[in-house]
Amino acid sequence: MLARVERNNLEQYYDRTYSGGLLTRMVSLTGVAAVTYVIGVWPLMLAGLWLAAYIAGELGLTYYWSRVRSRLPTATLAYVTQVKLTLMVISSAVVGIGTIPFLLTPGHGIAAAGLGILVSTAALMTVAAQHSLSPRMFWFTAPPMALALEINIYPLAEGPSRWLLLLLGGGFLINCWRLQVANAVAYSQLIRSTVDADLASKAKSTFLATMSHEIRTPLNGVLGMAQAMSLDQLSLPQRQRLAVVQSSGEALLAILDDLLDLSKIEAGRVEISQDDFDLTHTIVSACHVYRSILEEKGVRLVIDTVEIDGVFRGDAGRIRQIVQNLVSNAVKFTAFGSITVVGRRAADGVRISVTDTGIGISDEGRAALFTEFSQVDQANTRRFGGTGLGLAIVRNLARLMGGEIEVESRLGEGARFTVTLPLPFVRASEMPAGTPGPQMVSLAGEAAAALPFDAPLMTGKPLRLLVAEDNPTNQMILRSILEFANVEGVFVENGLDAVSAWAQGSWDLVLMDVQMPEMDGLDATRAIRRRERDDPRPPILIYAMTADAMYHQVSEHRAAGMDGHISKPLQVRVLFELLSEIAARRVPAE
Repeated sequence: MLARVERNNLEQYYDRTYSGGLLTRMVSLTGVAAVTYVIGVWPLMLAGLWLAAYIAGELGLTYYWSRVRSRLPTATLAYVTQVKLTLMVISSAVVGIGTIPFLLTPGHGIAAAGLGILVSTAALMTVAAQHSLSPRMFWFTAPPMALALEINIYPLAEGPSRWLLLLLGGGFLINCWRLQVANAVAYSQLIRSTVDADLASKAKSTFLATMSHEIRTPLNGVLGMAQAMSLDQLSLPQRQRLAVVQSSGEALLAILDDLLDLSKIEAGRVEISQDDFDLTHTIVSACHVYRSILEEKGVRLVIDTVEIDGVFRGDAGRIRQIVQNLVSNAVKFTAFGSITVVGRRAADGVRISVTDTGIGISDEGRAALFTEFSQVDQANTRRFGGTGLGLAIVRNLARLMGGEIEVESRLGEGARFTVTLPLPFVRASEMPAGTPGPQMVSLAGEAAAALPFDAPLMTGKPLRLLVAEDNPTNQMILRSILEFANVEGVFVENGLDAVSAWAQGSWDLVLMDVQMPEMDGLDATRAIRRRERDDPRPPILIYAMTADAMYHQVSEHRAAGMDGHISKPLQVRVLFELLSEIAARRVPAE
């Protein structure tokens, strides 16, 4: 980590001190060479040789940097330290070459000495401000110019005045030295602060990743089995009790996801994808999550996406997250009436607004509305619950996509949140023949039950699933869920068995846990991908099914060769949608 910070410091030093002003320095030094020739400091040939030597030094430094810069990203701290010392020596040599004419100016009159003082002073200030690789670097680069300054001051006066001027020059040198040391110390402290911040960030990420996994694993047992039970035939009281278990578990999961999203946003690790997607379907599926809550409250939900029917380009997952957070906020603060979700075309993309008839927001509440951990009304915190993260995440995600969010509200009169997103329109929706076009959808009471659920309605040959999962509870949940799908599932308990089972059978999908004994899911996936190179079968579809759900963990899954990620707690809808998609792709092949 220290090596990385030192590498960045070296690159900033070179860019700040040499790279940016190379052409300007060449022009300036050419002017100095011309002036020193005109005032008789030396003949034209020597002035030209000096200029050529200085330019050669600058170009040599540029060449050296071009050689070492490509090695810096993977360099050790010892190599970076060696480069730093080499740069200090080369910088000293370049400054020394540049000083030569000003060591000659004192014997050529007051005008020449004045030029020497002027340029030496400017050079010393530059050294003090920029040569900050080390607190000792002043003693490498400054002595030639310091000497030139004092010897050019010497002929300006005689007697006590001369010594006073020399003393003033010495004071200037001391100030330059102190400025250079202060800059070097500041850079050193910045490096230490950066290292400490990186260590703290790494510790926080490790803590969040560990806690996320440890919370998600038992929560998978709660929500997974609740979803499996909900597929059975249950009496109304049983289904109602089960709904309480599910909603409570989903509330805990939502808090966990909000905290992880916030940490990813703060770390700058949120990636915005650019894929084609159906915007209407995304909005409707986001609203569907709140079906049971709407039924209980008797709140009417209206979805109007007539104007934005079609396929757009953007990040469907993040837009679904934005809509879910806004609708969740509206549901929380709306006891009766309606919630309206409207999509409209705009000159700069699309506008998605969520309007409710809830408690509204005061002027004071709007001021802190998008601040992390803030509540609309602290007095209502216990009544309505929540972490105060949802709207902050919505704003950050909207801005990451180049959009913005606005709010209109009065206390007691509901609220309207409007998100503007620059989503390019791609084409009209490819709806099957006979499917009605986009309409205003109204959901309330029994009507909410008509929302589509993408269960895997598969016919014909069952899908063959290889499931690598070492946790008996998770295995039981998956077995219970897969009973409702046209699937043959084979379960193994570690990565070694998964690789062996893959080699001995033909599979439509591998669901791979990551943390397993003997061989983990990442190594198992790598092993399968290596063996696929010499295997005549097409590459198998491998999805991570794990409680490791943070950004860097999902990136590791992709890097290992996995095709996708299903996070725990398992969402039956997500799994069924994946199975339906695989079955649909298989039909033409059969």
